[in-house]
Amino acid sequence: MAENEINESVKAQEEEKQIISGDYAKETLGILVIDVDEVRVDLPMPVTHGQIVDALVAKGPKEGYDAERWALKAKMVADVTLTGSYDELAYEKALKLIDIKEYDTSDNVNDFVFGGQHMWLDNEMRDKLAKRLDIDRKSGLTTTKLVYEYVSYELPIEQAEQMLLVLEQYARDAFDRTNEHEAAVNALTDIVAVKTYDYTEGYPEKINFDEMFS
Repeated sequence: MAENEINESVKAQEEEKQIISGDYAKETLGILVIDVDEVRVDLPMPVTHGQIVDALVAKGPKEGYDAERWALKAKMVADVTLTGSYDELAYEKALKLIDIKEYDTSDNVNDFVFGGQHMWLDNEMRDKLAKRLDIDRKSGLTTTKLVYEYVSYELPIEQAEQMLLVLEQYARDAFDRTNEHEAAVNALTDIVAVKTYDYTEGYPEKINFDEMFS
């Protein structure tokens, strides 16, 4: 082999060699060993960002993580391993947006009291109830039934319609507040501000129909 061909071969090998960074990974005999939160994956070098993420996601999530948070952690580890750094602001924003979504769908928001019980009717259930009330009224009935978790509640149609209207207004206001929180977090440029952002603030007061119709 000519000298220039040898030099080109060596140069290609050097360019192909990856530099591994960060506290999560090390290279041993051509194998990339990643160890994060007691999850270990071994990958042959060279390795791509996607391969690291896929391997970690396949092994996780570990205790203390849900699927979304673990996927974010896997992407962060891949960034650190292959580039030596990651976008901390974007990472913290993504985590906070997950917090907001979880709060929005929890009984911290999705909850009202009726018949001494805590309940929630999602958008689909509210649509079904509205159609039932319309049919019941057109059928000449004066009362209707609300069935929730195998318990049937009989009540005047007029009261049910009032309840549904109030509930729709509450759901709308809560939805708007969630969107406002998401927009506010996306607009932040300071990591500390993202971490300390209070996404529980400003939601409408929960409805207690027992008090409303007492």
